[in-house]
Amino acid sequence: MQHNMIEHSTVFSVVELLQADLIICATGFIETFPFLSETLTKTLVKNRTKSTSDEGIDLDLYRRIIPVGIPNIAFIDLPAPIHTWMFCEVQCHWMSDYFLGRIKLPNTEKEMYEEIETSRQFIYKMFKRKSYYFQYYWLEPMEIYLRDMGVSLYRTNNWISEYFGVYHPKRLSTLHDEREAKVEGEFKQEFLEAYRKQYGESGITADQTWELYTSAREKRRAKKTEGGQVGEQQQKQIFEELHADFKKDYTTAHGNNKVNDDQAWALVQDIIRNKRKKWPKH
Repeated sequence: MQHNMIEHSTVFSVVELLQADLIICATGFIETFPFLSETLTKTLVKNRTKSTSDEGIDLDLYRRIIPVGIPNIAFIDLPAPIHTWMFCEVQCHWMSDYFLGRIKLPNTEKEMYEEIETSRQFIYKMFKRKSYYFQYYWLEPMEIYLRDMGVSLYRTNNWISEYFGVYHPKRLSTLHDEREAKVEGEFKQEFLEAYRKQYGESGITADQTWELYTSAREKRRAKKTEGGQVGEQQQKQIFEELHADFKKDYTTAHGNNKVNDDQAWALVQDIIRNKRKKWPKH
């Protein structure tokens, strides 16, 4: 996942803007967190399971990525499985979906702590080490991430290669496109349901099409976590430009005629593509 940095934000190649106070790129085999306050560290470490070796602290992280009750921080690549690079890539996709409000978390913090402790006890029983050391148990948690994101666990086109082939990074090469297709499919369904509920089989005007798009967009944004609500002023400016471009394109393609649901959705797809072109990439 490529990204560029702008002031106080990072712009991912998938055209998502996220504000961030800090992006810490850390290396080392002993996990220490000197950048965390003592109070925060105590909040992140509530477990009682102890390792037999001095490996640093063992953070309480749901899915080994996010702390419970602290929505604006995530830890990537803390686990130490054999296939670290692929595992880390899937974690990054999961984290992106989490901050965009696409990951469904358990209903209660108690359930999140139960997931953390179950994983911790398993690793401690197997290796007498803290919960990050998955060793050769890398595929199971990686598939949990994929399932959380709502993408397929089957990464090849036949069962022989799926179960007996080498797990190459190529299996994950379409993961971004799958995530985007899932989101677009959900948005399309919401848009068309709103269209048919409000207008039935009737055609609609440019203003009505735009109104439906903005309404569906706001409903989707309302479902996101706070981490997805960023760059409001910049988004407003881009949105105004998109509206002007949309009206021009509508007039060029359809004049003053009304459009049906398929034509309306095609216009919405153009809006989304134009948004990606206009989003800052410097």
